[in-house]
Amino acid sequence: MKSRTVLYGALVTVCFGAVAALMVFALRSNAVFYRTVAEAKQIQLDSPGDRFRLSGYVEDGSVDESGDPIVFALADGGEPIRVEYSGKLPQLFAPGIPVVCEGTFPASTGPFQCDLIMIRHDNQYSPPSSAAAEAQ
Repeated sequence: MKSRTVLYGALVTVCFGAVAALMVFALRSNAVFYRTVAEAKQIQLDSPGDRFRLSGYVEDGSVDESGDPIVFALADGGEPIRVEYSGKLPQLFAPGIPVVCEGTFPASTGPFQCDLIMIRHDNQYSPPSSAAAEAQ
């Protein structure tokens, strides 16, 4: 009787361990890491093709919406990174605005290929329509 209890306990422990290991593996494979411009340059050289989020400020005078893809540069105080984006830009996208772009460097040279742009803002953010209504 005692050996059966030990066997069941060991079986339950192994099952819980396997489920926990599968959960950790699934979460790690779906994680998208957040990087600065300086860190992204190293990723481009070391492991092109890795998906991550790139954070920086849209450089003044760098936005070119004349073609597809839209091209702009992100910087965080150092040398900027050229970004290419195919899609509709967020309403608040403008030079000098902090953004987070999700995508990859397809090769060890060339621009960052972005497929998602998110605008960063602080806790005091209010939509343009609310800000205009409060001003009146």
